[in-house]
Amino acid sequence: RIYMGANPQAPAADPILLPPSLHSRIITGSKGSAMRAPLGLHSNLIALSELGVSPVEALASATWRPATLLGFTDRGLVEKGHIADLVLVEGNPLEDLSVLLSPVAIVDEGVFKSVGGLLDP
Repeated sequence: RIYMGANPQAPAADPILLPPSLHSRIITGSKGSAMRAPLGLHSNLIALSELGVSPVEALASATWRPATLLGFTDRGLVEKGHIADLVLVEGNPLEDLSVLLSPVAIVDEGVFKSVGGLLDP
């Protein structure tokens, strides 16, 4: 198991690359509500890409893979009948994960929220 965490007190180190055999086994998440701290998860995805994980595998690590691991059958994919939790961005995260750091809007359990409304209850 590999655990990654931000520690501002830790000395800078050379980045490591994760072996490709591990890429399809990675899951990631963030503390708290995705609505209250959406950029933490997105920063994790960017960090994974810096470790050599493809954008497709990085996105899978935060979507269908953890949902499947946790036994959910109604989330993690964009499909009819699934709970709609989406981040809307300008650009293609499959080409550039950094577009996730500038969300245009979010759909939270089927409810559209603009960027200005992200912190509303």
